[in-house]
Amino acid sequence: MEESLQNQSSQQNPSLQPSSSISSAQPYERPLFYPRGSVLRVDFGDVIGREANGTRYCVVLSFDTFNMHSPNVVVAPFTKAANRLQENNEIRLLGTQHLILQKDYPFLHTDSIVLTESIRSISKERVKAYIGYLDSKDMKMIDQCTKLLFNLGA
Repeated sequence: MEESLQNQSSQQNPSLQPSSSISSAQPYERPLFYPRGSVLRVDFGDVIGREANGTRYCVVLSFDTFNMHSPNVVVAPFTKAANRLQENNEIRLLGTQHLILQKDYPFLHTDSIVLTESIRSISKERVKAYIGYLDSKDMKMIDQCTKLLFNLGA
């Protein structure tokens, strides 16, 4: 039984191969490290319903120790601020959303909104590029949005 489970595991994940076959396995690649606050371009792939989809920017929310050792990171996707523009030219934000201005971050193509209500854990394999880094002022505001989302008090 144990041998059967070991064979199933090694077929699903080559890094779990018995040591005698390690020489033929792919070399282990340590996961890339994306610090909290990193802005990444991510391919969210197939989604269901109103989930954030396609390739878009997002910010890393998970803490650095997790990000160093896990093959995943927790991110909040961005959307274009123009998508939330009202008839009176004001941008409509929910309490769980934070506006990031392009003038503060030249690596952005447009003003963007961080959608903390769409937080998601993603594989680092979905990351297409590192784009830049948000400053501590904006990360504190995003933390406030996240606290509101999970009713953790402000």
